[in-house]
Amino acid sequence: MGTVALRVLDAARAYQGRHEVSPVFSGVRLEVAAGEVFALLGPSGCGKSTLLRAIAGLEPLTTGRVEIAPSADGRRPTGIVYQEPRLLPWLTVAENVALGLRYKANRAARARTAVERALRDVGLVELAGAYPDALSGGQAQRVALARTLITGPSVLLLDEPFAALDPPTRAALQDRLVELAHGRGLAAVLVTHDVDEALRAGDRIGLMTPAPGTLARCWAVTGDDGALRAEILAAYHPVMEAMAV
Repeated sequence: MGTVALRVLDAARAYQGRHEVSPVFSGVRLEVAAGEVFALLGPSGCGKSTLLRAIAGLEPLTTGRVEIAPSADGRRPTGIVYQEPRLLPWLTVAENVALGLRYKANRAARARTAVERALRDVGLVELAGAYPDALSGGQAQRVALARTLITGPSVLLLDEPFAALDPPTRAALQDRLVELAHGRGLAAVLVTHDVDEALRAGDRIGLMTPAPGTLARCWAVTGDDGALRAEILAAYHPVMEAMAV
């Protein structure tokens, strides 16, 4: 793994209601290295998605801060991939991917080469001229990933992007994510509810508690998946049971 690309320092987010403050997460400290996939587990409502948006700069923190190391090649700080592909149905695959270049300088001059590279990265060059209604769910999510990669982020944020896919497609995309993060030196944060997905894709795994969420445990994935899976499940089950009470 590379140097630390992302730091989250004592981060907290709370919403001010009419009569009370509703905390979402608090005291979150996290470091992710370049070339590392950090899988973030936790129950619904614990603040995982809000934390991703805060890292991306889409939502302010109440306290704490996010630090993203400047890249030597001037890459964009963050890119985010959501659970839904959010493709525009009247644009081709290549045109949907090129949307990521909308606000970048010299877009017209570089668009063709950049789009081809991004589609090659996700294995969809042959579908460049297809429209979204001709794509499978996995193909559509690959397009969404390519659209984010084309912006050249140094930190890649993924909010359950594979949750709705069938198991073989999901596994293939998990493996592609690992290849891209390791091969291109991306610091990736993958939000998931699935322990097996975390084990397959993550170099490290973190577990958040119910709201107000905090990062309670972290594990390094070392290869003994059976023992580690049992340990994570033993920590995860009490969290889920607390949500049910």
